[in-house]
Amino acid sequence: MRGSFESDRLESEAAVEKTPAGPNRGRRFKIRPDVLSERLDEEEVILDLASGTYFGLNPSGSRAWGLLKEGADSEAVVGALVREYGVPKEACRRDLDLLLEDLTRRGLVESAEENSPLGD
Repeated sequence: MRGSFESDRLESEAAVEKTPAGPNRGRRFKIRPDVLSERLDEEEVILDLASGTYFGLNPSGSRAWGLLKEGADSEAVVGALVREYGVPKEACRRDLDLLLEDLTRRGLVESAEENSPLGD
């Protein structure tokens, strides 16, 4: 079964718009230990071993995933994507917040910060 990161987009957009700075600004995330990923062409394929579900990310989502795997915080990811893809910073930050919320909700990543409300 292939998942789509677009399925819950409208619900997530409403939540992000309530917080002008974005809920994940400057936060670090880590890939959960039961999640594997592999780059195939321009797409990152992610397998959740716990559920047996796999997901695919587009090129910019794949780049964000790679940066998260390297330990970059969300602002470093935004900076890299803005430079590499030439997108507006606020739009990039909003889209990354949506992606991080979706990845977290699906149990693929968790906050790398202690005492974080995310992942409780």
